[in-house]
Amino acid sequence: MSSPVSVLEIAVVHAQLSLCVGPLSRAEIASRTGLRDRTIRSAVAELISRGEPIVTGGPGYELTRDRARLEGEVLRLRAQATRILQRAQALERHLS
Repeated sequence: MSSPVSVLEIAVVHAQLSLCVGPLSRAEIASRTGLRDRTIRSAVAELISRGEPIVTGGPGYELTRDRARLEGEVLRLRAQATRILQRAQALERHLS
């Protein structure tokens, strides 16, 4: 059973998860906020019970689905930009 957690603690954990780019472990949240692991676990459980879109991103990581989707799109766009740059460089060499 999770321990009681304040609205402020839930808000702090939610903010850390929302501002994060990439997975964020409970230990990292604890380091950034000074909250205990038990408090962080309870806050994440409360966010999930409220319907917040939090998913596990690996052992010890929580990540919002929207953030994960955004990061996937960023990676796709970076790969596309890299391919365009490589083609432009190849064309430039060909024309030189």
